[in-house]
Amino acid sequence: MLINKIEVYVDYLVKNKKCKTENKEIVVYGINTSFSYLLNFITTIFIGLLFGMITESIIFLISFSLIRSFSGGYHCRNTMTCYLSSSLIVVISLLILKIVPINYMVRATFAILLVSVPFIMKIAPVEAVSKPLDDIEKNIFRKKTIENLIIECLLISVLFWFGYYSYVFIVSIAIFTVSYLLLAQLIVMRTHLI
Repeated sequence: MLINKIEVYVDYLVKNKKCKTENKEIVVYGINTSFSYLLNFITTIFIGLLFGMITESIIFLISFSLIRSFSGGYHCRNTMTCYLSSSLIVVISLLILKIVPINYMVRATFAILLVSVPFIMKIAPVEAVSKPLDDIEKNIFRKKTIENLIIECLLISVLFWFGYYSYVFIVSIAIFTVSYLLLAQLIVMRTHLI
């Protein structure tokens, strides 16, 4: 429904010579993607507010997005399912953070990173059926994924050093979530090949 309104708006821009006809598809995609990111950000802030964990929700979203943007992984078939799934992931992540005692967070973080980081480094990027990548894109996305993963591991070290264990844990949950979505996409791709 939203995409139709965006297309009507872009048609208006084309008609009034504010947008070239050959750029219409790119402009529609850009507006739709920007709107989706904004809606996800606002929803994440709202969920964080409900849980009394605004900072943690923002840290999760940034940590997740930095890796997910380049690593690929499972993609929902439509925008609404994606939005609801993203919101559910934030809720589950904050619930985990809320229920895990602080003295277990450090051990859980190391266990998560021990599994997730090598897994992501080995298989990323994982393309979606709807978003195939050529060899150049794969190399660029792989490099960016690894760079962002290293940055996040360094951030975890700094946060750990200063004793911000809940922030350390939420970053590790974001990394784990990315690895889970990569695995889910691998499973989807294998079932399509069978």
